[in-house]
Amino acid sequence: QLHRLGFIAWYNDPKLSSHVILKPQSVIDAIATVITTRHRLSSSKVACTTALHSYMNTGILEMRLLKALWSNAGIKDDTQQQLFCHLLQKFDLACELAPLPTEPVQDPPNPKFVVPCMLPDKISEIELGKDQHTARILLFDKDQEPVFPMGVYYRLVCKCMRWCQMTSGFQPQPYHKVAVFAFGKQLLKVVNEDTRMRVVIGGQYVAPVIDLLAVLVGEVQKEGFPHLAFQIEVHVAHTTPATPFDLRVLRQQLDANLPILSP
Repeated sequence: QLHRLGFIAWYNDPKLSSHVILKPQSVIDAIATVITTRHRLSSSKVACTTALHSYMNTGILEMRLLKALWSNAGIKDDTQQQLFCHLLQKFDLACELAPLPTEPVQDPPNPKFVVPCMLPDKISEIELGKDQHTARILLFDKDQEPVFPMGVYYRLVCKCMRWCQMTSGFQPQPYHKVAVFAFGKQLLKVVNEDTRMRVVIGGQYVAPVIDLLAVLVGEVQKEGFPHLAFQIEVHVAHTTPATPFDLRVLRQQLDANLPILSP
């Protein structure tokens, strides 16, 4: 009841069940240590300078750098660091990057995270194939005026990355304005056009991708922008029949491996 009234924020998440945050500003300060200007990052006095420069140039954050940044800011407790790391992913501010098969196993583990708002401006050169379908994602305020908060794109990138990494062997290619994913065997390119998002889908069977895209955009809208309404306009190119991949199986696989997304 207190959650519904807006007095507290409660999350049905096992990793948060034993934590009560009395000072929300501490979460904001922890996030601001990681998501900040490159000028502020460059002035950070941390030992892992190579990882710091890599993060500033690529938007990929190593766990050892994350811990160093927080320790430098006075957040040295390991349990607290793990909690804040989980919140970064819970709020779709970062997404853990699955290691490549060729990467050696590190001891201790040093997972990497993609931070969408820190990604560089690049253009993906991946070709989506002959059959290309397009969709536009539009958002409107209560007066039916079009709006497009940048956070919509960033959150959607995190959600798409999780799907892509768990349901295909394709390595996502996210950038600040363009990101390429794969849902099953279907390639998907999301383009941030500032006032809207344009989606290009490569492949013959487009319906499951559009259905999944609507689900993910709906989650972004519900979790972060409940005052906005969204609309997806789809243009399906001429294509030949193909065998659809089972969306339900992919969803079950994702939920089993990533309970962080469970409601």
